[in-house]
Amino acid sequence: MKITELTTLSKDQKHQVDDLIKQVKEFDQTYREPYLSNQFNYFPEMPTFFLALENQNLVGFMMLYADEEPDESVDVNIYVLPDKRRQGIGTKLLEAGKKVLHEYGYHDFNFYTEKSFLEKNPDFLTNTKLEIKEEDSEFQMCKTTADKFTIDSNLSVRILQESDLKTVIPMYCEAFDDVSIREAEQYLSEGIKSSTTLNYLLENEGVPAGLCSVDVGDKSYYLFGLLISQKYRNQGLGSKFIKEVMQILTARKALPFVIGVEQNNSAAYHVYQKVGFTTQTEIYNLKCKKR
Repeated sequence: MKITELTTLSKDQKHQVDDLIKQVKEFDQTYREPYLSNQFNYFPEMPTFFLALENQNLVGFMMLYADEEPDESVDVNIYVLPDKRRQGIGTKLLEAGKKVLHEYGYHDFNFYTEKSFLEKNPDFLTNTKLEIKEEDSEFQMCKTTADKFTIDSNLSVRILQESDLKTVIPMYCEAFDDVSIREAEQYLSEGIKSSTTLNYLLENEGVPAGLCSVDVGDKSYYLFGLLISQKYRNQGLGSKFIKEVMQILTARKALPFVIGVEQNNSAAYHVYQKVGFTTQTEIYNLKCKKR
């Protein structure tokens, strides 16, 4: 078996990865899609994608999402074809990934899986010596279509521009207090440049009031980084903003909508339910057990 390390995927490689992930999801009855881009990684030159090949056939895949400095943790996603499991492929991918991460100063890793996978594989945590970080679990919610909606006359939604960043970055850091100004600027600037990311700005009488980013995939729209400025909260703007964004996206191309919400964020979960999202899966963050 050969492991190939890459910073980006070619069109053919992405097609192979998509096919592998599709087989894995169908077998495990899981739903989460990895973000197949390194555009937000702290070190853009660091290998991000690891392909496990047998006779030029893709049998395993790993992605490293390292969007923070080396003293923070890295998200690791590993996929192995169902009929190739228990052959050490995942272990070899992880060994290759750890070697790269250590070279860049990373030593803390998070692994992701879903509730349905753990239910089908009850010995997985014991065999891998991993444990669930209960406080970091997340619900993935889905809505298949946008509802007809007319936004209030004082509200408007438009694409975020580079000239908006000076005003929007403080609002972003206020909403996500674990994100630095540098990180916020990187996320938003890269998102504006990206051909697969759309950033929508909500304005209340011309004043920035909210932000929503969308990863535009082939199969769905993934909404993330959704926020409402503190002074406009508890006024129903969140649900109105989401409804308008979904209408705009549907006019572009009709695809299902996906959004993630932390399991302890009951307020956001309620808003998404109110808009019509239903829970699709529960995603667990796994860490190595402390000795």
